[in-house]
Amino acid sequence: GMIERCTNPNQQAYKDYGGRGITVCDRWRNFENFLADMRPKPSKEYSIERIDVNGNYELSNCKWTTKTEQSRNKRTPRNNASGVDGVSWYKPYSKWAAYITVQGKQIRLGYFDTIEEAAEARKQAEVKYWE
Repeated sequence: GMIERCTNPNQQAYKDYGGRGITVCDRWRNFENFLADMRPKPSKEYSIERIDVNGNYELSNCKWTTKTEQSRNKRTPRNNASGVDGVSWYKPYSKWAAYITVQGKQIRLGYFDTIEEAAEARKQAEVKYWE
């Protein structure tokens, strides 16, 4: 799948991988080399993750991880005006809203006067829910 995402413009996720310049190292174009480097995944619940979401698929930037762990390692969405994951401006209250997603469900952490307060609430929630 990683090779398809990075090389096939007709693949649905290409724009988020190959379209952004993400590549698969030459060594991993051969499955035996990939398997020798990464070893078999620990169980079917695991998939490959790039540690740096802007980095390439290569041994120094990849690990096996669960979907829950992967949900923590995502790019900040382009439409995120705050620049802080899990923090957005909530116009009806004229406040900063903080939230976190846990097992596919969004949890609202509260509304705050400053972006710094909202970011701190988000950091505390990451410790509570993800560690």
